[in-house]
Amino acid sequence: MFNLKIIDAAYYLPNNKVTSSQIENKSWWIITKWMIERLIWIEERYYRADDEYPSTLASEACEKLIQRNKESIDLIIFASTSRDVSEPATGNIVQHILWLECQAFDVSNACASFLTWLNIADSFIASWKYENILLCSWETPSIATNPKSTDKKDLITWSTLWDAWAAFLLWTSEDPNKWIKYQKFFNRWQNWEDICVKWGGARSPRNPEDTYFKSHLETSMKYFWEIWLQSFQQWLEVSWWDKKDIKIFFHQASKNILEALLKTTWFSTDKVITTFKNYWNTASSSIPLWFALEKEKWNIKEGDKVVFIAPAAWLAFWIMFIQL
Repeated sequence: MFNLKIIDAAYYLPNNKVTSSQIENKSWWIITKWMIERLIWIEERYYRADDEYPSTLASEACEKLIQRNKESIDLIIFASTSRDVSEPATGNIVQHILWLECQAFDVSNACASFLTWLNIADSFIASWKYENILLCSWETPSIATNPKSTDKKDLITWSTLWDAWAAFLLWTSEDPNKWIKYQKFFNRWQNWEDICVKWGGARSPRNPEDTYFKSHLETSMKYFWEIWLQSFQQWLEVSWWDKKDIKIFFHQASKNILEALLKTTWFSTDKVITTFKNYWNTASSSIPLWFALEKEKWNIKEGDKVVFIAPAAWLAFWIMFIQL
């Protein structure tokens, strides 16, 4: 039986850098640069230009992988909350840009899209259906943020979100020690309206106000504290891995969430991969972006044990223990 192996990872960032001072100037509320950086530790973020789309900039990250590895691609999976158009699949537009003759489709599961398509890719590899898979996550959440909102609950949303693109190249491996050792996925369907963008679906096909994120962080965070973090230790015990050997890639939206993770699990800060000041909430691209950055710095090597953790809209949670 074949297992899936991450061969390479790449990322791409827009050129438009936005500082916290610029966010302060856009805000409807009296919120200062100091408040933003104290609350969420972000000093700058990147926004796409008006003529940049998920497919166009995403292709930059994919091109890096293709050129570095010189392998034919059997399948493209585009996993993101952002897309160019409702139809066709954005993965098809990426094919057009890169001139790739292979199958392609899109997957969307909020901020857990990345781990969702990793699971799908693993199934494809295990069934021998594909050998080389290009997994892509490209997010442009800045277009769904509203700095002029009169709802203070939207503060965290529009001040943390920013744009980025990342991609993984996956190959088959016959090594039984590699890939997913333990994983868990669950959600709380009762809270589906806590954080959402309603535009584009049948519930709100054309209302311009519904193109923005709407959030109710109180109930979402309550669920997070009471149910999810407390379960992490149990999952760790099932894996039989020593904490000192693990690196955690954790998608989160505020420093308080990270502090709660460290307090609950007793992990040291150097074991949690974070880039607070310059790379923050890029939705489903956060984990592959940070992974690619660490790989670029040679901080990730074959045989490493990593944990991917992705809460999605504080509704769905996916965790994976992986040996590279």
